[in-house]
Amino acid sequence: MLGDRWYCRKLFYLFSCFLSSKRYASGLTRTYLSQRWIVLSKRKQVFGKRVELLCTSSKGKNQKETNSGCLYVVSTPIGNLADVSTRCLETLRKVDIIAAEDTRQTWKLLQHFGIQKVQFSLHQHNSVERIPKLLECFRQGKAVALVCDAGTPCISDPGHIVIEACHHNRIPVYPVPGACALTTALSVCGFPIPPFTFYGFLPIKGGERQQLLEEIKNTKHVVALYEAPHRLMLTLNDLLQHELSDRRILVARELTKVYEELHWSTVTSAVEYFGEKQVKGELTLILDRWDVSSDKDTERKMLSADDILKTLLNANIGSGSASKVIASLYNVPKQEWYKRAVEIREKLSKST
Repeated sequence: MLGDRWYCRKLFYLFSCFLSSKRYASGLTRTYLSQRWIVLSKRKQVFGKRVELLCTSSKGKNQKETNSGCLYVVSTPIGNLADVSTRCLETLRKVDIIAAEDTRQTWKLLQHFGIQKVQFSLHQHNSVERIPKLLECFRQGKAVALVCDAGTPCISDPGHIVIEACHHNRIPVYPVPGACALTTALSVCGFPIPPFTFYGFLPIKGGERQQLLEEIKNTKHVVALYEAPHRLMLTLNDLLQHELSDRRILVARELTKVYEELHWSTVTSAVEYFGEKQVKGELTLILDRWDVSSDKDTERKMLSADDILKTLLNANIGSGSASKVIASLYNVPKQEWYKRAVEIREKLSKST
């Protein structure tokens, strides 16, 4: 509250001086006062207040606008601020404006490193609306940094719309590489790479989700996903239902942070492990590639399981009980073997 009053008084005082200087002060004084006005206005924005961004050039009205603006796509740490690069900090310090996915998250990063910059939000709900404002900034010679909440922009966010607009309008785009949850998880998964397929966040529900899950089931190489903590069990259970119970998986949680966790197991074991926990933090899932040899082993297990199932059913054991025995022996879902038990019982009844 006190800070607001101080800024209001300071801005009012400078504005009054500015008006007076038009009549009495020299041109040098007027220039100084106008510059101080701009600095204080920007500082007001930095301290968290929602001030409308005005992309006005500091040049005079009679001077022509230049097309020297550019965009920097800047990677930021995914958790541990010590992972920030020197080039990242240099870029954030030298640009005029920062286009952030969430200005509150980026403000924490800027505050930690003592950087004061004007920000505006650019996320999936307003990216199309922001394009004209960005292009206007570029036309006025502004350098803009594009950042996401954590990691590398445009990997799993709508930043590609901005990049496409820049290419279309011949605005230079410069990458500033750094941390990325995807590559960090891939580097420690221990699965053979390349190739791999990255799906980002799966659709929450509907036919598109089921279509992608079916595609993942039939993919012959490593699969990478992002997932939110409250949807982890939904995704793991969906993988289970799509016959991926024995597939190896790495669940990476809170990468580079204090409570970082890397859990290697099969999909079935991951369901059991995380089903008993309250999961927090963003997750990266790396699913091992389909292995021909493992499929042959599974086929041999299925054949032997069929023999055991027939023996149990011939001994007048119910389909539910028999399928439960097979599920516990071979670590597979009971539902699959219950259907198989019903089929075998029907064949046995017809043969007799």
